[in-house]
Amino acid sequence: MTISRRVSRRLKALPASPQHQMITFPVRQDWFALPIQMAQKVFPLSALEGNGSIHEVGMLALEGQQIPLVDLEQHIYRDIPRAVLPPAEGGAKGITKAWVDPRHVLLIRLPQIPEPLGLIVSETPLLRRVPQTAFGPVPGVFLAMSQMRCISAVITLSDQATPIFLLDLNQVLPPLLPPPAVA
Repeated sequence: MTISRRVSRRLKALPASPQHQMITFPVRQDWFALPIQMAQKVFPLSALEGNGSIHEVGMLALEGQQIPLVDLEQHIYRDIPRAVLPPAEGGAKGITKAWVDPRHVLLIRLPQIPEPLGLIVSETPLLRRVPQTAFGPVPGVFLAMSQMRCISAVITLSDQATPIFLLDLNQVLPPLLPPPAVA
């Protein structure tokens, strides 16, 4: 047995960095994540016409149940105005394509509250495996400069150039969640 074989066997025997299954989703131009255990269902906001309806007060009627909706964009970027989008370009001979709302609803369950909640996200969520070593603190200077709120960590993955922010639901939903236990 050569030294390189012994080293490779030892490396294989070492425990790998713990992996976390996360559901990631964009809100505006940034990506956010939550543990997959919270996610229950994902569906396009535009598909609700046949299966449910959104009321003006932020409620979704789905399968006979009233589900509160939370627009994450309003909570995360409360003080930052949404960029004005340019008008859609016309197709051939001035015909415009029908616009389809890309937003989705991420239905989640939290142990602190009995009913599900719907989080409105900008596009289709993705599942990702994230190693424990990818999690890091959010620099205070970044928080001050970006005016972004409701995040508790930053996830840096080698296969994605942009960071993913761990969403802190205690900041998004403070009136709904009980205060954290004091040690």
